[in-house]
Amino acid sequence: MRTLSKTVSYIFHPLMMLTFIVSVLLLINPYLFGKNSIEEGWWVILQVFLTTFAMPAVAVLMMKRLGLVQSLEMEERTERIIPYISSGIFYIWVYMSVKNNSTFPIVFDIAVLGATISLFLAFFFNNFTKISAHATGVGGLLTITLVIMHWFSYSNFFWGPQRMEIPVYWILVTNIFISGLVCSSRLHLNAHNFRDIIQGLLIGVAGTALAAWWIL
Repeated sequence: MRTLSKTVSYIFHPLMMLTFIVSVLLLINPYLFGKNSIEEGWWVILQVFLTTFAMPAVAVLMMKRLGLVQSLEMEERTERIIPYISSGIFYIWVYMSVKNNSTFPIVFDIAVLGATISLFLAFFFNNFTKISAHATGVGGLLTITLVIMHWFSYSNFFWGPQRMEIPVYWILVTNIFISGLVCSSRLHLNAHNFRDIIQGLLIGVAGTALAAWWIL
């Protein structure tokens, strides 16, 4: 179970959330990106992955090399301060790049701004408590899914060579399952307590909700 929990924590790393979100948007409506299918949007997914995960991750690896963090898990609350700041700088840059870019739809602008706000909120509360960044990430993922369903009126989408019609609420159910799995994994690894998880979820929800309120 410990190996499974670690695997889940790596796959659904907080910095991976925007990559998952852009993939979901391309799956639901690739025309938002000027594409005919999610397969045609591979370059968009790669761009998001490189700028919101790979580049901040490389920065953290450099910090470990320099001795600024003791481990990639950053078990100590104080170790997370500099990585939060560096990731926040990357996310501000990404938001400034996409907000006036017609390649990306407004709902993705909301997702990026929400992730940025959540990251800085997590950084602030990290000064007082070891908040769960994983929970913050899945909280934002759940909230942006609700934004997609409510404000953008998507109820069904077509997928696969047979153009199978799939209800969008399946994505919501899947994301709820993923959120439960991620939070349970963090608890199982003793990386956080229940309070840390709840605080992280609330910050993820609040950050994305503030972004939606601001942009919409």
